[in-house]
Amino acid sequence: MGDIELKELFLDKLKAFKKAMDYMDSEASVEDKTKWQPRFIKMLAEVNDLEYQLRQSGCEMSDEEIHQLIENL
Repeated sequence: MGDIELKELFLDKLKAFKKAMDYMDSEASVEDKTKWQPRFIKMLAEVNDLEYQLRQSGCEMSDEEIHQLIENL
């Protein structure tokens, strides 16, 4: 997978994860959040894995840049 495809996949996963974070921060019931938690954890692992792959491919993204990306989604 090329750098561009990897970045696009990372951004797509990051957008989905941002929505998941918003849901977990919402006023949804604890029961609903508990049901959603395994998927949320899987999404976090996917984002972390893609971030690792990006860094290994030579793409330099600081933690600050990643947090800025999340806030701008």
